[in-house]
Amino acid sequence: MVRILAENISRINPSPGRNNLRIIAKKVVARYPETFEDRCGDSIIGGCSTLMKKIEHCLENRNRRKDFSDLFEIKPNDSKIKKTSRNSYACSNWQPNQLPDGESKASQLQHKNFLLKEHKKLVRDEETIKQLMITTYASQRYTINSKNSVKVIKEEWPTLFETDYFINHAALLLGRQSICDTICNNIISKGKIIYDFFKTMQNNSTVSKCLNVIESAKVQLESTIPEIFGGILLIPAFFGEEENALFQINMDPVSTTELEINQERLTPFISTSGGNIFTAQEFLILIDGSVALQTTDFKLAMALLVLSFFVFNIEYPEKAGLTMEFIQRIFADINPQRGSKMPQNGKSTVSKPVLKLVNLLRDFESHFNL
Repeated sequence: MVRILAENISRINPSPGRNNLRIIAKKVVARYPETFEDRCGDSIIGGCSTLMKKIEHCLENRNRRKDFSDLFEIKPNDSKIKKTSRNSYACSNWQPNQLPDGESKASQLQHKNFLLKEHKKLVRDEETIKQLMITTYASQRYTINSKNSVKVIKEEWPTLFETDYFINHAALLLGRQSICDTICNNIISKGKIIYDFFKTMQNNSTVSKCLNVIESAKVQLESTIPEIFGGILLIPAFFGEEENALFQINMDPVSTTELEINQERLTPFISTSGGNIFTAQEFLILIDGSVALQTTDFKLAMALLVLSFFVFNIEYPEKAGLTMEFIQRIFADINPQRGSKMPQNGKSTVSKPVLKLVNLLRDFESHFNL
């Protein structure tokens, strides 16, 4: 419904502005209240703002540039590339200013076409693919930073959406060769500490409910692994944020097509297939309503989720911003002195609620630090 609405608006004016979108959203919510009103229990808490933002995101996706053919040499003041402190937050190689030595528009397009052909093969030249994914890094960033949708990026650079190459790209972007291993290892080493800490907060009803889910998983699996992974679920419970802003649980196996149908969520999230985060057969990362990455390992899924916000220049979702900032700082060890991916966080370094939880954990376990 939102996408159809955005398409109709785009035909009249591709960039109508927020004031006009707000007027449209109010009229739509007034006409279809049951569909678009935001509710908390029996109370109506709005809906216009949510709908306006959804329409705005859809329009932004439609307006993103889809043409790679005009790339020749990337310059710092390229009008197609808008570098902001939030887009480039924590990135040491957000957009190379020029192509590698000996490379040109023609050679980059040649490499790109080779990668597209190899992607379709059952038996591939992985050594050449690996080298060309490095050689074309600047061009990949150009496509991403030109505000193309993830769907378009995937069509142009499908190999980027293979786990190993995505991780390599993120490592180049952040200047952290072992960033994925760091996240996975910290989930193991710090997840249990977080779980043990929250066990002391049984008086918090949301936390207590989450702890019960973890205990049930331990019994079902006859394993203590849920204590480690469960630490991540306890974080949004503490902040009073929505777990489903980052996780969509499908107890039955689901296909990519089923997940993408009527999917209007734009920010990255993990969808399970065939179970919850403790028992799922597969974890899929969706971005812009499309399945972008997938894995059978929850730790790796969390790493891919975190890195996708940086690779694709995406702000953290409002309903789980504190949770993502905590995960970024504690599990990914990404702690720039300035800036944030939090919506409307200005130039502050660490959000106060995140700092509060870190201090509580430090009091609980002296070695626990940012």
